Amino acid sequence: MELPKVSKEYLTHVDATPDRGYPLRILTAHRQNCNGHWIADPPNPLYDLMNEHQIQRAKLLDEAIAILEKYFST
Repeated sequence: MELPKVSKEYLTHVDATPDRGYPLRILTAHRQNCNGHWIADPPNPLYDLMNEHQIQRAKLLDEAIAILEKYFST
């Protein structure tokens, strides 16, 4: 099975230095990857659903990142 193209290159590396900023770096990288979407030609309902799930994951990650940013700024 061949997967369709993706609208942007995904991050494959995150600075894994074991410090207090590590969890935020991980979530931020996953959040950036949520900006990529599957591009199917012709349109495909499965890829549309996968893209919708990307949007839902992005919203959840935005909430988690905001919480961590507040925690680390104090």
